[in-house]
Amino acid sequence: MTNTPIEITIKYVNHCSQIVQGFKIHDVYISVDNYKELPRDANVRAPSKDAKPYKMMIETLKDEPHNFLLKNSGINVLSSKVTPHSQDKKLTLNFNRGSGVVNGGHTQLALIDAYDAGIPDLDKATVKLEIIEYDFSD
Repeated sequence: MTNTPIEITIKYVNHCSQIVQGFKIHDVYISVDNYKELPRDANVRAPSKDAKPYKMMIETLKDEPHNFLLKNSGINVLSSKVTPHSQDKKLTLNFNRGSGVVNGGHTQLALIDAYDAGIPDLDKATVKLEIIEYDFSD
C-alpha cells in the first residue's frame, strides 16, 4: 500500500480539466498497463479480493479488456496538486495525508493484481480517474 505524503507521476491517454463549484476537477484516462498504485488514505473501506465487483473486474480484464472502460465507473481521487506535462502525456499527482483514492478501491486492487499476475492485453484496457484537486490538509 502506498502511504502519504507522496508524489506520483503517471502516464495518461487523455486528460481534461474544468472548474466545478470552485474545485478543479481532472478527468484522466489511463491505459491499465500504465496504472500506478495511488494512496488510499481517503477511503474508509479496505478493498477485498472476495468482493463480487473485484472478481468481475478481474474477469473483464482477462476476457474482454477492451470493454473495461464501459463496465467500470473508474476511480475517484483527492489530490492536493495535479501538474500536467502535456508534451509527455504525464501527470504528477501530490498527495497530502488523508488524500488519495476516495472511491474505487476495488478497481485499483483489480488493476494492480491483474498487472502483477501478468494478465495479457492490459494495454487494451482503459480506466478513468476523476481527480479533485484541492489541498485537503488541516
